[in-house]
Amino acid sequence: METIASLFKKRFPEPTAIQHKAMPVLLQRKNALLVAPTGSGKTEAALLPVLEMLNGKQGISCLYITPLRALNRDMKKRMDWWCDHAGITHAVRHGDTSVSERGKQRSSPPQLLIVTPETLQAILVGRVLRKHLANVKHVIVDEVHELMNNKRGTQLSMGLERLAEIAKFQRIGLSATIAKPREAGKLICGGQEFEVIDAGKGRELDLEIIKAYGGEKKTFEKVKEILEKEQGKRRIVFVNTRSTAEALATYLDMEKVPIDIHHGSLSAEVRLKTEEGLKGGETKTVVATSSLELGIDIGDMEEIIQFNSPREVARLVQRVGRSGHAMHLRPSGKIVVGDYDEWMEARAIKNKFEGGFLEEREVVRGAMDVAAHQFVGLLLDNGRMSIDDAYKILSRAYAFGLKPDEFQRVVKQLGRERLIFLNPDNTAAIRQAGREYYFYNLTTIPKEKKYMLRDSSTNKIVASLDERFVATLTPGEFFSSKGKVWRMIELSSELLAEPASSADFIVPDWVGEDIPVHKEIAQAVGRLRREDGEMHGEKIIPDEKKLLVEIAKESVILHSCFGTRVNYTLGRVLQLRLAKKLGAEVAVATDPYRVMLKLPFPAKKEWIDAALVPYDLEFDAEESLWNSSALRIVFLHTGRMFGMFGEDAMIGTKLIRLMVDTPVYDETVTSIFRKYFDLEGTKKVLMGLMKKELELVFEEREKLSFFAMVGIKRKEEGVPSIQPREAMLKSIREELGKKKITLRCLSCGAERITTVENAPENYKCHKCGRTSLTIWPGAPEELADKAAILRAYGKKGLFALSVYGVGPKTADRILSKLHKDEDILLLELLDAQKNFIKNKKYWRA
Repeated sequence: METIASLFKKRFPEPTAIQHKAMPVLLQRKNALLVAPTGSGKTEAALLPVLEMLNGKQGISCLYITPLRALNRDMKKRMDWWCDHAGITHAVRHGDTSVSERGKQRSSPPQLLIVTPETLQAILVGRVLRKHLANVKHVIVDEVHELMNNKRGTQLSMGLERLAEIAKFQRIGLSATIAKPREAGKLICGGQEFEVIDAGKGRELDLEIIKAYGGEKKTFEKVKEILEKEQGKRRIVFVNTRSTAEALATYLDMEKVPIDIHHGSLSAEVRLKTEEGLKGGETKTVVATSSLELGIDIGDMEEIIQFNSPREVARLVQRVGRSGHAMHLRPSGKIVVGDYDEWMEARAIKNKFEGGFLEEREVVRGAMDVAAHQFVGLLLDNGRMSIDDAYKILSRAYAFGLKPDEFQRVVKQLGRERLIFLNPDNTAAIRQAGREYYFYNLTTIPKEKKYMLRDSSTNKIVASLDERFVATLTPGEFFSSKGKVWRMIELSSELLAEPASSADFIVPDWVGEDIPVHKEIAQAVGRLRREDGEMHGEKIIPDEKKLLVEIAKESVILHSCFGTRVNYTLGRVLQLRLAKKLGAEVAVATDPYRVMLKLPFPAKKEWIDAALVPYDLEFDAEESLWNSSALRIVFLHTGRMFGMFGEDAMIGTKLIRLMVDTPVYDETVTSIFRKYFDLEGTKKVLMGLMKKELELVFEEREKLSFFAMVGIKRKEEGVPSIQPREAMLKSIREELGKKKITLRCLSCGAERITTVENAPENYKCHKCGRTSLTIWPGAPEELADKAAILRAYGKKGLFALSVYGVGPKTADRILSKLHKDEDILLLELLDAQKNFIKNKKYWRA
């Protein structure tokens, strides 16, 4: 068997910068975080010293933890050569590992085991594997930056402290270049000392930003033109959402451009085939989301194309860094932008990168649902144990972040759910339900579901929507799906919506996937606007210090260059405050540069001015959640992590209100605020307005400005048919006209089957001649009332009774107004139908 040192000389002419710095430190068994860009050799910098130290060791001596199964497979292939030549046994374990392979690992454990964070959770409580884990001397955590800003990192942080109860090990983290490396190091090292070993300044990038204005199709055409110009180049075309990936890949395929596609919603087999095709050279071009950002070995790309702005400096670096992998090469990328906002944002990101800026990532600390799961894990590890001892173990993890009284609340909640026994001596023990709960919740990634979209006008299911998208909506908002515009009514087990006759702005159905834009990037866009000085035919340019409020009748556009999360917070708070003021629904949509509001009637300057105040911000932000889909969805996920709900559970706001003073509710609100809101940043903006540090300008207009229309057009991208009201009503009327009905005579029992549009004007029985026809079948007590409606109102009465949810009393109330305008009649009937559907679930049989 050869030594690692001799093998290294065969593979590398000389160490890279990160290898030169890191290897001596790691050979001293010190904890460390290695920070270096893609293609710098940091994997070998961490792995080879550990392999050198594994020589002669028995059992599982090293855990190599990666955030993705695909990375597990990739790492196994990369390690094969080193381990086989050095005589070191190694294996992969994850959810898809076969039963026979698992048995082999139990009976003859490898020296190096490659796992995901979730697999670590499973093997920590395994009866046999737990004994093997006592031999662990080294833990390497790859792609640490991907475990920040989410609860997977929180779970891993506590899991490592549980492992530390049975093993003493060196901790090594690998990360791409990040703004706060000490924060990343604390995630894996907890309170232990560690060194940050930084490769130094990242590589320069060759970047070109290309305009392709004129809608999505024009941008697609420009991408096609670039791909066809130098055919045969190995490229990745990165996009920001799965729906864009599918749309672009479909377009290129129809245009006979040879491409493949890669995103998280595709099966593992399809993704693996694409990865192998890229690495082997059979596939030249792939359209991909962030699924190909991580360090999966796909070989060296010659060029990266980014479709529209990458949204973040960190993503730009990670994506373009996929090209020019060798350290002597310079990564190369083109950003193809489709409108003014994308152009300015791409320029701002390029400038911020050149200035050394990176978005900060914070560890998720104090997550009560994760702490609950890890406490149950400790009870599985140790049997009956003191709650104080459990607190001491978990609090070593940097991500734990709970005070003793907060932890006690978590423990008591687990007791109320009958997952654990709580004893008078402040100890706890596991119940059988607790064992099942632990394995059901090995992952903190929410088990997402699809929501059916029901058309209230026809009472039919028309589409399915991703949960992450539904979570962004509130009743009254306009959104797009299946090429049409809808207005949300309410969320229950389904999403109920009505076709929208028109909308000034909508929320497209990809918005739940899109990458948030940091406040610093949005501010940089504002500065570029001011420095460029391009007026675009307007009198005022909204910039980083000037907020512009445009009022055009019912539409209000607040231009605020403060990023995704600040503007989302502003939007929700303004929506709540204005709805309270007006006593009516207010629709809202936001993006990194504007808040777009739609009022029920023409807006007044003083309403908006009075709502832009910093007082009660957190209170109003929390209150705004009660009108959102996010509260119900995130509460359901959090409740599952506390063992409250099964996979198919459905909940309503009544249950949530009963849980307001519990850890489940508190964690729900904290999770939503952490993901979507920026309360601190929003308060600074509102305080800046109050202190006149920021300028607020109002402008009343007949038509919205260029800067407003850019945002509105972005929202409408991919929605070809916003129907005018007349067209929408005509469509509904035609569908009702084709509805089959049975007319039955209450006198002689004769029946006649017809359609609403072909029914006779004179409602006399064709057999006995009496005017006693009714719609059959129906509730016995309503048959005579329906006959009376047909006698009194004729065809209009039949039309009204054919609308789902409209009974004889409701029909009579509406028809008695004697509408001259049939459109107004139909709108009233549709409103009645909407109320019926909303209230039906509360009725008792």
